[in-house]
Amino acid sequence: MEKLSQCYVFKISLEGNFVGKTSRKSARKKLKSYAKANEFCFSIGIAGKDGKVVASSDKKQRGASIANQAFFQSTMKGEMPKPPVRLNPKTKSTSFVISLPIKDDEKIIGIMFADIDLKYFTDRFLDNVKIGKSGYVFLIDQYGGIIYHPDETIDNSINIHELEWGKQRMEKPKGDMKIDWNGKRLLVSYAVVPDLGWGILSVMDNKEINQTARKISTLNLAASVILMLVAIACSLLISRRISSPLIQVTTVMNEIKNGNFSVRIGQKAVDEIGLLCDTLDGLSDDLQTAITDINAVMTHVAEGDLSRQIDTVLNGELDEMRTNINGSIKVLSRTLSQVAMSSGQVNTTALNLESSSEDLASGSSKQAMRLEEITSSMGIVGKGAKGNEDKANSAQTLTRQSLQETKAGNA
Repeated sequence: MEKLSQCYVFKISLEGNFVGKTSRKSARKKLKSYAKANEFCFSIGIAGKDGKVVASSDKKQRGASIANQAFFQSTMKGEMPKPPVRLNPKTKSTSFVISLPIKDDEKIIGIMFADIDLKYFTDRFLDNVKIGKSGYVFLIDQYGGIIYHPDETIDNSINIHELEWGKQRMEKPKGDMKIDWNGKRLLVSYAVVPDLGWGILSVMDNKEINQTARKISTLNLAASVILMLVAIACSLLISRRISSPLIQVTTVMNEIKNGNFSVRIGQKAVDEIGLLCDTLDGLSDDLQTAITDINAVMTHVAEGDLSRQIDTVLNGELDEMRTNINGSIKVLSRTLSQVAMSSGQVNTTALNLESSSEDLASGSSKQAMRLEEITSSMGIVGKGAKGNEDKANSAQTLTRQSLQETKAGNA
């Protein structure tokens, strides 16, 4: 309706010149079309700033004045009017009026107003509202008059604001209270509808509330027991969900400790336990790959093949170990090559020594023969020397005798 109120034809029809009066026919057709399309709308019309109705879907309203109506005066001031509830003279049904300003460059030049069927809304939105078994909802206007109540035996002429509990309701825009009404103890919850100023009240028998409270208490107890059992079951399930993979992890780690690197956990999950299992399986893969490659290469090394290297790229310290092993094999290969070269040189030297030894042996034989000749000569010389010694001793004896004789002759 707000969008409808700003149609250009309605602005023109509010003018008092020839063009304005001519456009009112089009305005009436548009208003009739809207009222026909919306069954909740008894009538809809527009009025100038003087309050005179210039076009309406209801012929009886045309030319009438609404200048003294509160909704007209509030709307012309730019305020949101509190719609009055009244008995529609045409349909004998309860209705209320809503109105919106018609503006030209933010200046209010008139209003659009519509007579709305209250029963249309109460039938669709309030009649079907049930609070418990006997509870219901009813409406009062801003003055306290009952404008809707599902119980037709209620006296609609009662003004709620004149009742003691109605006066208490007026003190707060919403709240709850216990009241005695029509011989029953009731719990009433109320709230004021914004802008309209109407009050909406929900009513429930206090006995039913107590029964419901007892049922709710029983249900809460049952729900607490069920929740406790569910919590225990969930705890057991979660515990098993956590402990089962951890047991598998422990088993796999013991197998790895014993040298079996082929075992896997195989636990597929997206939680932390699953990530732990995936990580350990990855570690087992790396260890098995590393050990297999190292064993293969070391087997070749044991057989004397030093040309093999560990080519698989590993992670972390395993890759550092791979690098060290490959480096050790290269160093061993170079060392053995140097040993082989040195062995060749030693072999050549040994051959030279063997030849020299043979020459030395030949020379030694010759020297031995010469030594024998020298020994023989020395024997001859020895014998000669012995003869000379005997001769010398004889000569010495003779000399002594001669000396003694000489001494004796001198005496």
